[in-house]
Formats: sequence, structure tokens, C-alpha cells
Amino acid sequence: MVNFTILVGGFTSVISTFSFVPGPSVGSNGTLKLLSQSNSGNAPSWIGRSPHNSSILYAVNEVTNGQLVSFIINNDGTVDLIASTTSGGNGPPHLLPLQQCNEVAIVNYGSGDALVVPLQDDLLHFATDPAPPLITFNPAPNAISHPHQTVEVGDQLFIADLGSDKVWRMNKTSTGTWGITSYITQPTGSGPRHMIVQDGIMYLLHEVAVSLTSQKIPDNNETSSPFISTSLTTPPGVNLADYTAAEIQIPVPMDECSQKYIYTSNRQINGTEDPLGDTIAIFSLEDDGSFELVKHVPTGVNNLRGFILDPSGRYLVLGGNVSGGVKVFERIDGGADLVLVAASDEVPTASTFVWL
Repeated sequence: MVNFTILVGGFTSVISTFSFVPGPSVGSNGTLKLLSQSNSGNAPSWIGRSPHNSSILYAVNEVTNGQLVSFIINNDGTVDLIASTTSGGNGPPHLLPLQQCNEVAIVNYGSGDALVVPLQDDLLHFATDPAPPLITFNPAPNAISHPHQTVEVGDQLFIADLGSDKVWRMNKTSTGTWGITSYITQPTGSGPRHMIVQDGIMYLLHEVAVSLTSQKIPDNNETSSPFISTSLTTPPGVNLADYTAAEIQIPVPMDECSQKYIYTSNRQINGTEDPLGDTIAIFSLEDDGSFELVKHVPTGVNNLRGFILDPSGRYLVLGGNVSGGVKVFERIDGGADLVLVAASDEVPTASTFVWL
């Protein structure tokens, strides 16, 4: 049985290292144990591994004067802080180390802007002389830009902006920097937060509308395309005003014959706290981009902001940004369900995870 190491961040001043040992059979209990904690700077709310060197980790410090931080991952799973630089704004909730070049993209939720930071050859230090240009957005009148995530789509970057209800498209300019070239409109007030793009289809989770949509990516000279599918992500019968949506994942199929699924997370932010905790909604996914709700899985955590699957797609780690600790679920029934297999309250709150 393979043992796993998981890095965990959140609104603390450390990155925690956990050991997860699966149980002897499918769905059986394993163990989740805190091994160590490493200094990280304040509020490492999102962490991400370098796609070019698996021993390098990046984090954003989601504070008023946001920071981008780099770390070396040691053999024992601890991390050493190496360098830091400004995020260019206020409250960065997300970073993306780019596949296509040695850069890290950051969005600043609070100040409504973004930065793409070049890396030096060692991928640990930031090439900030000259300083990379701050990218600003142009929301509609009376709207405020709140960008929340960046994804790579071919040679473009897509940025989900839940304040302006747009997905911005960026391309490299002739000077080698990034600039906005177009956008994809979303329903007014929906609040697009996080997305996944596969096979020319964008699956977009809307925080404010607590909904999931799919649509084909329009041509560069077009700003919209019809939805293929749309659905609420919340459990039936709840007050929608009490919930927001947070994270989306499309795990690899359990095997080549398995049904594909989309997993999304719900966060209860108002009302009497559900004793079963926030839920993950599971949707069956077809090749044409259509989807259908299968079930909701209670997680036992409060304010489920982030979750991620291990590279094999078998296990899912999540945490409560308010309470509930860290938990690992196993995918069962071909991915149509999840079962809790390990939990730890040694770190009571968490928002971001990396499997080593």
C-alpha cells in the first residue's frame, strides 16, 4: 500500500505536512497524522507545486499587502521559505505556476487586479527587475472586479472574475508581457469563481449563484456561447442566500470504462450550521459537456473552500476554513460516491492542499 504525504495551507502562518496511510481495502479506515509544520508567512491560503520541478512549491499570502512566496520541499515533507515578492495588490486568493513558461500568475481579489511574475532560472527567485506590469480589468459601470482564479488554455490565460461576471482572456504581447485581449460574459450577478477547461469546453462554478455551467469556448472575436448544461450545486431545500460555491474538480475516471464526474463544493455562510457540514456535489459528465446531479456527500467540515484529488484520482483531501479539520475521502462506486477514510483535527482549519 502506497503512503502519501500532503501539504496543507490556510489562514495561519505555517504550511503543515501530513502523512496519509490508506486502509487495507477499498473504503476502509486509514490514518491521517500531522508530521510537521513549516513557517510560511501569513495566510498561505493557496499553494501550488512547480510543473517544472516537483521540489519547488509556491504560495500566496492572502493579506492586504499580498505576497508570492517560494519554498523548497525537503525529503521529509517540510518546506523551507526561499524568496518572496509582492503580489501587486490586496488579498491574492490563487496562484498558478504556468506550464508554458517560467512564470507564476496571481490574482488579487481585494484590489481587483492581477500579476504574472517571471521566475529566475532556478525557479525559486523572482525576476522582478524590471517589475512586471500590473494587469487591471475594466468591469461594467457600478461593478467591481474581483478576480479569483487563473487557468491556462492553450497559449492563453483565462481569469474568472466574480465581481464583473466575466472570464477574461489574456495573451502574450509583443513585449513578452501579458495583456487582456477579450472576455467571455457570464450571467449578471452569478459570480464566476473557479473553472476547468477540457476539450474546448469550460466548466464554470459560480460562487454567488451557487451554480455550475458548461459551455463551448467561443472564438476569440466572440464574447459568449450558449450553455450546454446548468445546475444549482446546493442540497435540495436550502436557502440559496445561505450558501456560496467554492471549488470544482474533474477527476480522472476510475478506469477506462468508468463514467466521468464533476465534483463541486458548497459553503454554508449564513443560518444555522448544518451538523453534517458542507457538501460536495457529484455530477455525472458526458463527452458533449452535459452533466446531471448524482448526489451530495456531507463532509463534516464548515466553510469548505478547497479540495483536491491525488494524482491517481482515488483519494480526495479537504478541510474546513472555519472548523472541521482535515479529512480524506475515497472515491467508490466508480466515482459516483465518496466515503470518509481518514480525519485529523490536529490542524483545525485549512483551505489548500498539495499531494506529494
